[in-house]
Amino acid sequence: MLKLGLGAILTTGCQSQAEEVVRIGFDDIHGWGPQDPPWLTDSTAHSGRWSYSLSIADDYGPNFSRSWAELNNPKTIRVGAWVWLPHGRITTALAINVERDGEKIYYKSMGFREVVKRYRSWELVHQTHELPADMRPTDMVNVYIWQWGEHHRMKCDDMFVEKLR
Repeated sequence: MLKLGLGAILTTGCQSQAEEVVRIGFDDIHGWGPQDPPWLTDSTAHSGRWSYSLSIADDYGPNFSRSWAELNNPKTIRVGAWVWLPHGRITTALAINVERDGEKIYYKSMGFREVVKRYRSWELVHQTHELPADMRPTDMVNVYIWQWGEHHRMKCDDMFVEKLR
């Protein structure tokens, strides 16, 4: 799994009633190393020039992990991303889990096949989560793209977490 920790790709701001606490756009990754990672593509992007290309060999795509305190102690969050799918047979999901001391205390995923109806174009996928009432500041919130079964090439861009309350 890729752990994105570059401060340059995280922004904080307000958007309508939601407070955006994490946003990952892949334009800021281009040029950070001697060569770009193999998953970075400029063939198409939702915003900017670069996006994440999940290959047929990958079980997991882009992900991030932040403590509950780093997310500003939310009770309700919305997680999402823009995805580009080649067709409707894809078995891929946006997943979230919360871990406490290495043990999963919350998990939920949203299969793209159930929500994406247009293919070969960018589609917004998002899901709202009520986090457990007993969250602790050190609990880790993990958001990631997961692919199982028959794998297909897909693209992802502009992942986000918003604090709703």
